[in-house]
Amino acid sequence: MNINPLYPYKQDALLTSYISSSIQWYPTILIYCASAQNFLVEKVVIQFRGRRGPPPWAGRGRGCWSWHSIIQQSYTSTIQPQVEKPTPNVLRVITTTIDDRGVDSQISPRFTRAPFIMVIDIVDGRIYRVTPIPNTFMNLPHGAGVALAQWIISSGAKAVIAVNMGPNAAMILQQAGIKVYTVTPGIRVIDALKSLGLVRF
Repeated sequence: MNINPLYPYKQDALLTSYISSSIQWYPTILIYCASAQNFLVEKVVIQFRGRRGPPPWAGRGRGCWSWHSIIQQSYTSTIQPQVEKPTPNVLRVITTTIDDRGVDSQISPRFTRAPFIMVIDIVDGRIYRVTPIPNTFMNLPHGAGVALAQWIISSGAKAVIAVNMGPNAAMILQQAGIKVYTVTPGIRVIDALKSLGLVRF
């Protein structure tokens, strides 16, 4: 995959230190970049060809390539949350919350920048399983909403509940056929599910 970051590079001291130490001590470096094809954050392993050799994306000319040229090709990324795909009889609903108390959690006023992702699986109008996941997208400097929306699509969700959602994330979800419900601030997950008719009283 070609190194083609989706978003502009912003200097990060921790990333710079990690890259420098990796070059010194390890034959490979893990660089995280965005795939322009599907906007998902992917891990790319770049094999070094000697300290003065050109990187894989460079031309055939000679010369040393600096730390800066490497860092410009990458940006600080995140680990994708892991969740099992739902079976066909399961209605998966996803929301984001400010705390981790299951269905008693309060839905976050900020969809993407919430601390937790709450995955609710519903079968025949009853809650079958609730899976809280730390939101690893919340600290992305750019494109967090797009990345989270793409992850939601890949998770097999059919509906999303939010107090407020950015237009890019909402458009991506709606184009994927995922229903986006808007609720009032301060509402608990269980109360939102009941008021929307997603679970039985």
